Amino acid sequence: PITVQPVRDGIYYVNGGMANSGFIVADSSVIAIDSQMLAVTAHKVLEAIAGVTPKPVRTIILTHSDPDHVNGLPAYPRGMEIIAQEHTGPQMQEALDNPALNKTSTPAELKYYLPTKTVKDDETVVIDGVTLRLLHIAPAHTDGDLIIYLPSQNVVFAGDILTPDFSNYPGIHLDKHGSSLGWIKTMQVLIALNADIYIS
Repeated sequence: PITVQPVRDGIYYVNGGMANSGFIVADSSVIAIDSQMLAVTAHKVLEAIAGVTPKPVRTIILTHSDPDHVNGLPAYPRGMEIIAQEHTGPQMQEALDNPALNKTSTPAELKYYLPTKTVKDDETVVIDGVTLRLLHIAPAHTDGDLIIYLPSQNVVFAGDILTPDFSNYPGIHLDKHGSSLGWIKTMQVLIALNADIYIS
């Protein structure tokens, strides 16, 4: 099941499926965050978004390249702006070239959903009236992690950098050049943001 929880000022947390995600209702569109593992679950997220607002999803921001965060992209309309850290696109392409790489099936349609905009380390963008600071500190969970900070609302989407409830330890993907030392450095920056709400 998919559940939607309002966070603050048009920001929503989506719980369920095989990974958490979220979305932001902007002036005339919706900014989605991550896409779930499967198209069928992503369709449920799109239905949940439609239950909140009739505005279309025109942008999606990826926190990293793991299949439970990107493989649902083919459920979304083509032609969206897809934003990710600069290492995420090559990792998605590698999974397309070797579909068994992530021990799961990579949808062939993913080739139409590679990032259209990349971020190297720290960039502030305004998307349809919403100000977001996009941060990559160091290789942590992967070397393509992207933190989404909304300074006006003081909310952070941190993806899998944050430790899930079922684990006492951070997840570090060495095969994607993740780093424990980088995770510590990234957490220090996350804490320094002093956000009111952190979302994994």
